[in-house]
Amino acid sequence: MNIERIRTWAFRAARNLIALWPAGFHRETPRSAKAIALVVVLYAALPIDLTPELLPLPSYLDDLVMLAGLSWAAIHLVPANVWDASCVRGDHWLRHAIAWIQVRNEDVILCVILAALALWFRFWFGE
Repeated sequence: MNIERIRTWAFRAARNLIALWPAGFHRETPRSAKAIALVVVLYAALPIDLTPELLPLPSYLDDLVMLAGLSWAAIHLVPANVWDASCVRGDHWLRHAIAWIQVRNEDVILCVILAALALWFRFWFGE
């Protein structure tokens, strides 16, 4: 499988989860879709799990099935024009978050390099 296809799939999955939030607040969205979207967002954000963490694989599969199934149901209940606008907002939010993380990543790498240089100087020229 191509790595670019995996990245595209992961971006779309994250965007769809993020796009459920503004779609849930739109006035044209039916109440059933709002309720399902709220459950999806809360289930993804909160550390509550339906299956205990004794066996990790069934627990992860439970999360995957719940999030995929409920988000699919919520997306198909949202009107097309509302979903399109929510996806645009989700794309914007996700790209902004990725850019913010990349900038912070570069800052962390710079701090680690400077700290390593400081330790090297202290070791080399130290007491």
